[in-house]
Amino acid sequence: MFQLHLIKEKMGFSSVSQTRRYVQIQFPAELYYEVLFEAIFETACKSFELTSVQSVDNKFIKLDYVVDLKPDVSDQRLIQRFLCYEKIKNISLSKEAKKRKTL
Repeated sequence: MFQLHLIKEKMGFSSVSQTRRYVQIQFPAELYYEVLFEAIFETACKSFELTSVQSVDNKFIKLDYVVDLKPDVSDQRLIQRFLCYEKIKNISLSKEAKKRKTL
């Protein structure tokens, strides 16, 4: 039994959440996003946290979130909810946090 646990640990089964995602969204600075994005996350996620807000070329805003998807929500379903809004420039979803460039 102990060996099985060690194998699972080495393969990452016990350490990686199957529902946690790192979401990056980029959109025009004039878009009022707070209520819109919260509504999407509240319906699709068990929890969500805004971890970073960044201005891009003074024209766009880039947001980073850590979310925990509800069991019945797929990655594709979450992205489709955002793609309904034409003003969203980019959205990405990953299981691993992206490394940030620091000065």
